[in-house]
Amino acid sequence: MVLGVIGGCGPAAGVWFLNRLVALTEAATDREHVDLLYTGRASTPDRTAYLTGKSEASPARSLTEDARSLAAGGADVLVLLCHTAHAFLPEIRASVPRPILNMPGLALAYAWRHGLAPLGVLCTEGSCIAGVFTHTARRLGLPLRYPDAASRAEVEQDIYRQIKAGAGTPCLAVERAARALTDGGCRAVLLGCTELSMLYPPSSRGGDSRLFSPPGERCLYLDPVEILARCCIRLCGKKVKEESSDAAAYASLRPSCRETATV
Repeated sequence: MVLGVIGGCGPAAGVWFLNRLVALTEAATDREHVDLLYTGRASTPDRTAYLTGKSEASPARSLTEDARSLAAGGADVLVLLCHTAHAFLPEIRASVPRPILNMPGLALAYAWRHGLAPLGVLCTEGSCIAGVFTHTARRLGLPLRYPDAASRAEVEQDIYRQIKAGAGTPCLAVERAARALTDGGCRAVLLGCTELSMLYPPSSRGGDSRLFSPPGERCLYLDPVEILARCCIRLCGKKVKEESSDAAAYASLRPSCRETATV
């Protein structure tokens, strides 16, 4: 099975996913890795700018063209590496005869299975407006909590001016918003923008990279990129390389976080 990856939104996050896909695959030879096709159209119009009315340039055309190109090239299943772009998922699905995985949906299902309710969400304003997470969470019966409007604006500034711009870390607004959600009773905080996943290298996660608490932080983070990568590996008939045993991953969590990781 060939995986088709719609990347470029943004470029660094797409490369991050590809690196994680390779790193998480149990493989001794080239042929044991996932066959994939990749598009990285960085010129795709900004999703949040369109959804918030700041731009009249819709990204739908670029996204659907990329999906068609991947399908024509032999991709059997597609993934879209931008949470906000999932606002256009129905339109993209209607344009191509291939299944397209729902990255936000996979992460929310994981949270629901693991009892991570209420779940905090850090994402772009475009994702909030479009209900990228809300619609699926409502079907699952999974309560979500978002930062207040001022904090959401600050998080979005970190995403655009720090991470997308390559200015580096720390992203203080992200950390403050995550702490506020945790202090407000959220069992975990979902990294609802692919750029946010890049803030926490696997080496800092101390166990299972899907659900983790970095050293020195009291927040428990849920990473949809890691969940998607593992799903793609299995779907393509390959074996996932477990970074640690379940027991080791559980033991690595701070004591205050352990109850939230219980299946």
